[in-house]
Amino acid sequence: MSLSILNFCAGSCRLRILVFVTAVFFVFGAVRAGDEDFYDAQVLRTIEITFPGNNFWAQLDQVSLVDDQYLTGDMTVDGIVYEGVGVRWRGNTSQRNAGEKRSFKIAVDHTDSSLDIYGYQTIKLNNAAGDPSFLREALYSQTCKEYGPAPTANHVKLVLNGQNWGVYVNVQQFNKDFLDQWFDSTKGNRWKANSGRGTGGGNNGGGGRPPRPPRPPRPGQNVQPVPAPPGGVVQPNGGGAGQGLPPLGNCGGGGFLTRGDGALTWLGANQNAYQGAYELKSDDQEDPWGDLIAFCDAFNNSSDAEFEGLVHDILDVDATLWQIALENAFADDDGYIHKGLDYTIYQDLSFGRFHTIQHDGNETFRCINGWRVLPEIDNPNRPVLVRLMAIPRLRARYVAHLRTLIEESFNWDAMGPIATDMHDLIAEEVELDTKKLFSTSAFYANLESASGNVPGIRQFVEERREFLLAHPELQETPPNILSAELQLEPDGAGGFYPPVAGEEVGIRVEVEAGPVVDSVIVYHSG
Repeated sequence: MSLSILNFCAGSCRLRILVFVTAVFFVFGAVRAGDEDFYDAQVLRTIEITFPGNNFWAQLDQVSLVDDQYLTGDMTVDGIVYEGVGVRWRGNTSQRNAGEKRSFKIAVDHTDSSLDIYGYQTIKLNNAAGDPSFLREALYSQTCKEYGPAPTANHVKLVLNGQNWGVYVNVQQFNKDFLDQWFDSTKGNRWKANSGRGTGGGNNGGGGRPPRPPRPPRPGQNVQPVPAPPGGVVQPNGGGAGQGLPPLGNCGGGGFLTRGDGALTWLGANQNAYQGAYELKSDDQEDPWGDLIAFCDAFNNSSDAEFEGLVHDILDVDATLWQIALENAFADDDGYIHKGLDYTIYQDLSFGRFHTIQHDGNETFRCINGWRVLPEIDNPNRPVLVRLMAIPRLRARYVAHLRTLIEESFNWDAMGPIATDMHDLIAEEVELDTKKLFSTSAFYANLESASGNVPGIRQFVEERREFLLAHPELQETPPNILSAELQLEPDGAGGFYPPVAGEEVGIRVEVEAGPVVDSVIVYHSG
């Protein structure tokens, strides 16, 4: 249960408030059952892959040029042999200047649809491009999943045909395995927001219903995203510390903030425009593109009065606010705020709502002082930020989420031990990794301090936290919530009857003496 306290006024008091709300309880899936967790951050597994013959590198080069083609080999993990897995290169900017340290995608079920590894059928291995510490994506992913649906990550050692390929970041794939872990159904539409050049994919709508006629745009609304100016894109490093990166502590430029094709902007009623901006990852629904168009229409073109009433029905608002807070705190250069792309979208058919989910965390921990607490709230190419932050209670909830994140996780007292344990776990193998993109000395240094133009992990957390806390939005002293308890009916056996979806539930909130609370709003985080 999450709480949002609004409308502070001067003075002090102690309140005991009984608030009745109508609550619908949503259940996120628990961590996958089993004796082993494939993404346990405290375990460094070895993934060994054996291909027939010794020309596998040239063969990988060929198959990776074609979508959904793989080179077949056998994989051994924890002493178990998985025959007939498929392997290909993955990624875009992470492959530039990567040499032999390519990123890989492994389809465990390539030749046997029933095959999985600890419940997962796809393995995504990232080469930590631009990250001397090897820690950025794993730390970010592990933190994100504490606050809502997000892929997790850890580290593995990769061996190809007996050759040590070094340490990789093992990132969970956004697929039905992921949905099964977080949602009550694996059915629904999935997209990835690409760099303005989506590939359509999926069933292309399956010949379903045509998109409904759009509402007229709101007065003064930016109907089409502003075109991007040519040139200026800053890419991740691929060949040495700091190469191709922006100056230390600053954000990369590149005109991304003027792009909006994949940022849930309204592109009109023509399906082709959306197929050029998003890649459909699912193929089990009749008219996914019509659903996406209808969402963008409602989200962008409804009046302010209509929007506040409908937004909770079409978007998982709380999870979206958490994602914005996480992207902002960690300065995720590859995500909705900065690029309006490289994030994923899921339409949960059980409730009909859209979810935005982080996708790529290797370019985090970089921009120390370039992003304000309320980023891009006046940028028409980021309608999620503009429209949500225009509602005072949602803006206050976002600021509360950011404050909670800083207090709980985004500080070195909390993150330092986690980062140090990860660093120590992989250190020996990083030393032996002759294919890594940075030097061993850069790996050791970057846990604490800068390596070239790449801020140290500790340096970033401490300086970024100080920068955020200096902003007026985070200066107000929040009320201290002592307790929030469900008022449930005793079952006569020492317990309580569980809440029932759709029925009123009493909630008792106790607030410590401090700022006077004018009102208490209780909401469910689902």
